[in-house]
Amino acid sequence: MNRSHTSLLLLALSGSLLLAGCNQQAETSVVAPSASEVAAASATAAASAAAQNPSQTLATEDGIISLTVNGRFEDKLAESAQYVDGADSNKISLLQYDADQDIAITVSNFGAPKQPAEAYFAKLSESLKADQGLNDTTVDTPADQRMGYRFSHGQDDNVLNESCVAVYAKNLYTVCATSSTASLPELDALLKNLTVKQ
Repeated sequence: MNRSHTSLLLLALSGSLLLAGCNQQAETSVVAPSASEVAAASATAAASAAAQNPSQTLATEDGIISLTVNGRFEDKLAESAQYVDGADSNKISLLQYDADQDIAITVSNFGAPKQPAEAYFAKLSESLKADQGLNDTTVDTPADQRMGYRFSHGQDDNVLNESCVAVYAKNLYTVCATSSTASLPELDALLKNLTVKQ
């Protein structure tokens, strides 16, 4: 509904309420917007949302992992110590942050696998489920050399949600979306368009 229809509707309703308050009766009629007006308003809203969060393709320097997301992500690899625990900061091959959505996306490269994929995923799943510092831990069944998992950690007002995909390729990669404000399902959705070059 466009602004003129909204204004007319509000004016008609206001007049009816004022007259009813004075014990007078008023007759009003409101014309519903046409299907084309509704469709135009919907298209305008969709275009506005796309402009606020444009599609971006994020890729590691080696080009093995890429991820297409909506947002305004900026490279923060040079500032990785601010976003990632020190122990893993040297393994980070991509770090992007969207300040508007408060979401960080990281890709870590852990080098060549030392065990078969099945054993690696089983050990990772067991480790995640046993970690007492994690809450709401969910681990997906491995498929296509990948295994998704998600959890939250922290306390009170300092809770961090993480959704990740472990990738078994020439090297072992972990792709994670992390946020203190976005929900786990929102973070899962960011990782849906993950591509791995073999």
